[in-house]
This record gives sequence, structure tokens and C-alpha cells, in this order.
Amino acid sequence: MTQTKSNSDPLSGNRAPFHDNETGENYLSLFNNVSDAVITSDLEDRVTSWNRSAEKIFGRNARDVIGKNLSQLTVPFELWDERDAVLRHTKSGSVTAGVDTQRLRADETLINVGMTTSPVRDADYNIIGIMYIFKDLDESIRMREELKESEEKFRSVVQSTTDAIILSDSIGKIISWNTGAQKIFQYSEEEALGKPLTILIPERFRIPHENGLKWVISTGESHIIGKIVKLYGLRKDGSEFPIDLALSRWRKGKTSFYSGIVRDTTQRKKAEEIMFDIECQKRLSDIGSNANYITDRRKAEEISLENMRLILAGKAESEFLAGISHEFRTPLNSIIGFAELLKQKMQGDLNKKQEQYVSNVLTGGKYLLNLVDNLELKMVEVDKINLVIEKVSVPEVINEIILLLKEKAVKQNVTLLKDIDPQLDFIEADKRRFRQVFFNLASNAIKFSKAKGGTVTIIAKKEEGMARFRIIDTGAGIDEKRLAVLFNQNPDAGKGKNEGSGLGLIISKKLVESHGGTITAESKYGAGSTFTFQLPLTAKV
Repeated sequence: MTQTKSNSDPLSGNRAPFHDNETGENYLSLFNNVSDAVITSDLEDRVTSWNRSAEKIFGRNARDVIGKNLSQLTVPFELWDERDAVLRHTKSGSVTAGVDTQRLRADETLINVGMTTSPVRDADYNIIGIMYIFKDLDESIRMREELKESEEKFRSVVQSTTDAIILSDSIGKIISWNTGAQKIFQYSEEEALGKPLTILIPERFRIPHENGLKWVISTGESHIIGKIVKLYGLRKDGSEFPIDLALSRWRKGKTSFYSGIVRDTTQRKKAEEIMFDIECQKRLSDIGSNANYITDRRKAEEISLENMRLILAGKAESEFLAGISHEFRTPLNSIIGFAELLKQKMQGDLNKKQEQYVSNVLTGGKYLLNLVDNLELKMVEVDKINLVIEKVSVPEVINEIILLLKEKAVKQNVTLLKDIDPQLDFIEADKRRFRQVFFNLASNAIKFSKAKGGTVTIIAKKEEGMARFRIIDTGAGIDEKRLAVLFNQNPDAGKGKNEGSGLGLIISKKLVESHGGTITAESKYGAGSTFTFQLPLTAKV
């Protein structure tokens, strides 16, 4: 506990704030918009003011507490001795600062707070009351713990996958190396970290790689980011092998970083070669070669067994990737959304350290979400979508989406509206995938709203035996060139410099079609867009 005598420190006491109208209005604005709880009481410990943050933190409305005893409302019985000491110091004209303590909410639960107190003085400098400032310590701790838990879960997934997941800095130095990378490339983590990516590239491809990296650094453009490309890798023992590479880029401040997911396709290549051999043998067999027919049959049996193994492995991998998307996407969107609200300072100013914390939360959250998007795209591109069909409440899903996007809409001054047909209660669908399509489309509608705001309307109707859904916005609209390739498998196609990656639309199209439905888009540049998708009322998959 720190005490500072008021005689020499002008901050040790607060004079009555309402000497004139201008000062009073300025104080009232600050009082109601600061993120900390600010409470004042008279010398008899009766509440005289209670700001909006106090209502939020303590769960009590100002009208219910004015005039009541502050200690009886908020101080746990076992902390009354501490409360008495604080009152004595403050009434003597001292400031009490830097006290971590506990207080009671309206529901009798304890919250951890940081407390500062100072005397309130009148125009004659007489002490007439006490000002309390309480900072909610639980909220910031909870956010850090949620992000830490999410990072630990994702790190566990990254380390357990059989694919190589590799991160590099802007000049191509390896900064992260998972267990899958160790098995595929044969380098331990200690051997790989800090080394250039060229140790994983056959020598004949290194110069094109270095030239491509220089081009990306100088222009910011890349033709392979967001796609799956077929290349060759180089193991520690010098052997080459075929790979599939999914590459993405993310930023921290002004610095770019790259993440790559690498799959060893050696077995798939062998299977393709065997199938080619089988086809050749079959054609020879057709012109009368009995010996070739016997060989073909044996090879066909071998490839049949291998195909069955690959199918089973692919199904397990599909379920694994689907679990990753579900487990991480929802909490990451919440963490990113609330962090963006903090960064916008809608609940009050942040000091430099708090701004750095919020920036770290945003960078880490967006990086993790970017990896989830790439895993999702990878699953979609190889048509590995397993649906869990159930009876889904349409109003319930729409209400969930509106609630999830409410804060984002408020931040961009967008009004969310809904129009649900009373006859459209349920459909048969995969609930998680159905909700994901709605989230992608509605989130995009808000994201690309005009600077002055607008409206996003969600309409659900039962028409001609189908469930038809429309997401209508009054945003910036889409030009004809981009509209023509909006659902193109290439997420970079037609994309402007201020646009998103387009992965959400590609994934949404695949998910709708996997349900036996269709999705379309209409737009007039500068006047908004309408995205429509329809699904069968009864599942046909």
C-alpha cells in the first residue's frame, strides 16, 4: 500500500468537479466512458456517484446504490480491517494506490480488483468525500489465459499431425519446426531452427526460390500463397521426394512471416505409377497376352489393398482436420473480436503497455486463425468433407450468428436485421457446417460495409420445398470482374488490394454443394450485395 500526503501533491485529492458547466460536462464524459469503475462516497461511506463501468464490474445499477453504504455493498467481511485502514488514510488527506484486493459483486461472487483511493475536496479544499477507482483484474487475466490455452491446444495439434508445419521469417530463415517436419525431412528441431529454407529444396530449384522470395519481399505479391502446389523436397540424407505445399503469409507489425504445411506424397505417387502400369498391362492383356493378364491381376489386387488403406487414412485425417476447425475457430473469433474492441478504445484509453498486450493478442489470434483457414482449405480442396446430419433449428442458428457478430457490427456502425419464415423451423443438415456458411457470409457483409455504416439483413424463407437464405448488405458492392470469379477455386482471382483472402467464400460454396445445395451472388458496385444459398429441407447426402 502506497500513501502520499496531500499537502505537496496536487494529485492527492480531487476537488469538487462541478465548479462550472464546461468543467462539469468534461468530467461527466470522462466519468462515464473510462473503462475502470469510478465510485465516490461521502464521509459516512454513502455512495454519491457510480459510473457505467462500476455497473458492469459490480453488477449493480447506479439508481439502486446511490445513498447506500458502499462497504456493505462491496467489501467482504474478512476485508473490513483493510477497508478501515484505507478510510483512515484517505480521510487524513492521503492517496492509497497500487492495492490488489477483492470485492463483492451483486451475485455475491468475489472479483479481483486493483484499488486506488483519494480524497474529494470542495472549493475551500475541505475533504467532503472519497473517490475509489477499481480496475477489474480478472478480465485481462481471463483473456490471457484463454489465448494461452488456445495456443497450447493448437501447439499440441501442430506437433501431433503427420504433416510438416514450418514457419519462416521474411528472409527465409526457419523459426518453427514441428514433429512432422522432423520425420519428413530428417532434421531435428535444433538442426533446423535458424537455417535457411533452401536446405529443404533440391539444388536445381534453389535459385528460382531465392528469386521468388526477393520478388515477394520487394512487391508483396505471390502467385502461390493460398494455393496447394506440387513441388519436390530434399531430405537430410540428400534424397528427393514429391510434396504438396500449402503456403500462407501473416504479419506482425511491418514484418512478414510465412507458414507452410508440407505433405509427403511419395506413397500417392507410387500408387499413381502402379495404376498407370496396371492400365498399360490391361491394354496389352486386351490384345491377347495371358501372362500380362496374370501380372495385371496381381498388381490390381495390390493396388486395391493400398487404395483401401489410403481411403481409411484419409477419412481419419478428414475427421481430425474438421475437429481442429471446430475447436479453434469459435474461441479465436471471440478473442480477436474483443481484442479489436479494446484496440478501438471504445471502453476507454489504454496505456502503452496495455496497447502492446492487445496488439500481441491480435497478432497471435490472427496467426492461429490463419493456420486454421489453411487447414480448412486443404480439406476442402481434396474433397474431404464428412457431414454429420441432424435436425437443425434455423432460428436458433441465425440468432447465434447475430449474437456472435453483434460486437463487430457495432464497431462498424452496422445494423443487423433478420426476417425468418415462421414455417421454416428445422432443416436436416450438418449444424456446424450450416453455421459456418452463415458466419462466413454475414461476417463478410459486415466487413465490407461502407465507412459510414449500413445494414445487413438475414432472410430465411421456405420456398418450393427448399430452404432459401439471403444475406443482403448495403455495403461497397463488388465489381463485375471480381463477381465473375467470386467462388473461383483460386482465392486470389480478381482480388483487389483491400479485399480479404476469399477462402471463406470458396469453403462456403463447397459446404453448400456438399449438402446438395447451391450458392449465388448478386451485386451492384457501390450499392451493396446479396448472397443467396439454398439447401434441401431433407438431407440428400
